[in-house]
Amino acid sequence: MRMTPRPFVAASCVLAALHAIGSASGCSSDSSDSGGGAGAAGAPAQPVAQADFASKLAEAICSNVTECCGDHGYAYDSARCSTNMKTVGQESIDSGSALSGVTYDATAAGNCIWQWQAIATSCVADKDVQAALAKACNGIWVGTKPEGQPCTDGRECAGFADGSVGCVAAAPAGDAGVAQKVCTKTAPAPHGAKGDPCGGTCEPAASGGDRCTDSEGAPAGAKRCWVADGLFCDANKYQCTELVAQGQPCTAMAICADAAYCHAGTCAARIAVGSPCEAAGLADPCQSGAWCNATSKTCEALKADGESCTSYLECASSRCYGGKCIAMSVAASESVCGSK
Repeated sequence: MRMTPRPFVAASCVLAALHAIGSASGCSSDSSDSGGGAGAAGAPAQPVAQADFASKLAEAICSNVTECCGDHGYAYDSARCSTNMKTVGQESIDSGSALSGVTYDATAAGNCIWQWQAIATSCVADKDVQAALAKACNGIWVGTKPEGQPCTDGRECAGFADGSVGCVAAAPAGDAGVAQKVCTKTAPAPHGAKGDPCGGTCEPAASGGDRCTDSEGAPAGAKRCWVADGLFCDANKYQCTELVAQGQPCTAMAICADAAYCHAGTCAARIAVGSPCEAAGLADPCQSGAWCNATSKTCEALKADGESCTSYLECASSRCYGGKCIAMSVAASESVCGSK
């Protein structure tokens, strides 16, 4: 059964950014779900020297996250926060310093830290804030290598910060088993047609645009299959395949047409609020904006912040604490706050 996980993506991506500040890693599989955004508008960011980055990052987060941690049930430990965030900051500096042909941008570093301070203070990070954070932190290391030059990391390439260039394998792996990478201008993968070799599927994202997920081991020259075109990438054979119609057989790798879901090996229509359902973990059979109550065995509308809950599955935010649905937080985590 194809699972439809609840919206943890935003939080996981931003937390991944905390451990990959200014690096080439992160949530790149969702690169098509992008958005501009002001983030911390009017930010009075000051340049931050390379030697001060780790301590400034820790100060920006740990001096502003106390209330957020408390709201999410964490017993805030300032010493732990400071130690962990300094370690994260120093690791990012060390990894960038080891690259070839990059320079440190103190202004971008200041902007990156200011964005993290805003997230710690507000306790949330919507799509616009995430976009501003990525733009600021990706600019800490300025690459100088032009297109076509060998690279080991996207940060070495000129244009990486704005997402226009990446470090991409240029040819199949040689005898050493390692493919040479070169700085390459990035562009959306072309839409595949039925039967074309594929490397991933693009679906409409809740926040707008498309969300693309790529598969490892895709053939060279693979295209993406777009749900809007009535296709998905069958990862078993890396081939663009038609969405499965309601009433037709399906497998765990299939995507059903018309927002249906795979139930007992057959694509079935999602269940409306108020109708009977059978809960199946994260593979919720209910229509968008609803969840399957395992006790009442009925699809119920997701609850807004402040409403009572016993499980995160009930909440539109996917966060239930102290018996109430609360806003999604990306700052409140064990590594930042301490234990619950």
